[in-house]
Amino acid sequence: MRAHPIFVPFRDEHLAAMLTLPEDEPRGLLLQMTGLGAHRSHRFGIWTRTAALLADRGIASIRFDYRGVGESTGDLGVWHMADIPAGQATAVLRFGMEATGARRVAASGNCGGAWTALVVGARIPECEGVAFIRAPILAPTRRGRLTHRASRSGIGALLRSNKLARTAVRAVLNRKPKRAVDLAASHAEVLSRGRILFLFGEEDYHVNETARGDLERLSTRLTPEQRSRYELRIIPGRSLAGFESLETQDLVVDAMVDWTTALFAGTRPAELAPAGR
Repeated sequence: MRAHPIFVPFRDEHLAAMLTLPEDEPRGLLLQMTGLGAHRSHRFGIWTRTAALLADRGIASIRFDYRGVGESTGDLGVWHMADIPAGQATAVLRFGMEATGARRVAASGNCGGAWTALVVGARIPECEGVAFIRAPILAPTRRGRLTHRASRSGIGALLRSNKLARTAVRAVLNRKPKRAVDLAASHAEVLSRGRILFLFGEEDYHVNETARGDLERLSTRLTPEQRSRYELRIIPGRSLAGFESLETQDLVVDAMVDWTTALFAGTRPAELAPAGR
């Protein structure tokens, strides 16, 4: 294994990244992304450990600090969860492809990194798969984020009792009523030529009845071939929140290494017959 710290140019800034290479020519490249604000190795070095195991299997990986986080330059500023840093991720993945010569790539991430991986996977034709780890299946709107916060504070009571306050808040929300990205379109685009792994813990609220309904509604828009290319994998008896326990970390690392290895084994997914479910 060879690990190379690098800085990837992005607009007027530089994104700190780590490129991990196998000893021989890589047969694929995985982009690894964290949740909002986390450093590139993620909690407990979980992505560093994943990168090392992937290198042992002949797969390169690249992970990075978002602008204004860790060793990257720039100012993070106010970052809403609906603001997807797809431009940063695309720049890093393209840099990794150029550095390694890899033309078979995949993207992975959790929380905000999961939404970003889905958008990047749709944008980059060479992307053969996306690992979507512990995030709401549909990204929140700015409206959803604000109203959720309000409902958990005294602001909620004020809004319910004061018509003038409700009117003022509604005027602010109506200026940004749409999602930052169309994840349903990205979902379909990725599955038109590659695979998606949805990875959750059994105790994560993201896989409650509502979330499963979101996924099923997305699936009804797909062709049978597209539906054959996504997998929902749930780790029994666990929540993936914060990767708190060593056992949970190991389960996530193993799932990611096995999925990525299978993805880059043999024929490209777009050339395979539908796998069935």
